[in-house]
Amino acid sequence: MRRLPSVRRVLRSGYATSAWSAISISIVTGLSGVLAARALGPYERGLLATAVVWSSVAGSISAYGTPTAATYFAARDKGDPPRSVATVIAVATVIGVIVALVGSLGSLLLVPGGAAQPLAIAFAVLLPGIVAGAALGAILGLGEYREWAWLRLVAPLLVLTAVVGLVMIAHWRSAVAVTSIAAGATVLQLVILLRAQSRHGLLNRPSRALVSPTLSYMWRNIASGAGWLVSTQLDLLVLTLAFAPTQVGIYAVAVSFGALIVPIAASAGLVVLTRVAAGGEAALRGALVAALASAVAIAGAFAVVVAIAAPQLVEMLFGREFLGSVTPLRILMVGSIALSVSSVLANALRGLGHPLEPARGELAGAVSTLMLLPLLLPLLGITGAAIASTLSYTIVAGTMAWSVRRRVRAARSIA
Repeated sequence: MRRLPSVRRVLRSGYATSAWSAISISIVTGLSGVLAARALGPYERGLLATAVVWSSVAGSISAYGTPTAATYFAARDKGDPPRSVATVIAVATVIGVIVALVGSLGSLLLVPGGAAQPLAIAFAVLLPGIVAGAALGAILGLGEYREWAWLRLVAPLLVLTAVVGLVMIAHWRSAVAVTSIAAGATVLQLVILLRAQSRHGLLNRPSRALVSPTLSYMWRNIASGAGWLVSTQLDLLVLTLAFAPTQVGIYAVAVSFGALIVPIAASAGLVVLTRVAAGGEAALRGALVAALASAVAIAGAFAVVVAIAAPQLVEMLFGREFLGSVTPLRILMVGSIALSVSSVLANALRGLGHPLEPARGELAGAVSTLMLLPLLLPLLGITGAAIASTLSYTIVAGTMAWSVRRRVRAARSIA
């Protein structure tokens, strides 16, 4: 009779570690978000949302593939990962310098109003943020799940501490203060990560011979990531251009609930990426089934609870001035389930060595979002944005599932 794994072994597994890491980060970032929103109010929260969404989209589109590439190459080249990891980090550094300079200078010169300064700070910190993402990806690729989980938690804990100390107590209640806090936390996290890289012997000279395969893998991830960001962030991007900061701040609160749920529900997808990258198609079925079941169960449970208790949660956490987010929030809870599923499926495709494949689903989602937003925003406002996004997320999940099935069938026919 096959022995069941011990409780200790289960809790120390990659799936469990990834899950508790995502839960911890969601709790910490959620607390930071709630405290910041209560301190800032809808207008300053809207300015903060504008800074965060534009900088994160620009940074992710330009460097989306760096953490995944570091994970993929570190997992694939377990015998000698330093050269490939160093090459990924070198490429990430070059990208980070360009994006940070262009973005921060462009924000100060071209963006009018109160969003210019927080936006410039958010762009400037993309350099250490992009490099830190690649370094974290390398630790994950080595299979050092517990260390990776703790290192991920460094920046969110620093942000929470600073928000409590500076925003709530010292009354630095502005979008500039919050973005400055996030910038300092990212720099400190990078310093800690570089020491971890050195301890694992991953600090090495990049290899010119590896630049081409690294860029090849990365640009396919970037193409996929661009579609992901368009389909998941286009609603908020359009709102920052078409609506007043107060409405943007209210919608950002609705979005923030899904932003906490999805990383937890989809956390097992990161383990799928590492296991499939190391074991190929043979490792896919078992890893994917467990990850998808976990994603649907967690996202579904959270979505039901949050949707039912939305008015009470919003008023208790953010205040009555944010109650306008309740209806969009309930609609977006449905979308959070589809987002969790599509994230797991995308990581499975990346682990199989097809990082461009998720772009098909994201393109379908982006097209649907672009078609629906002009129709629904004038009629329903931020509620229309929530409907368009939820429909888009569902289309993405369906297309991703078809892509995984097609790739598995193709691999079996070749075998």
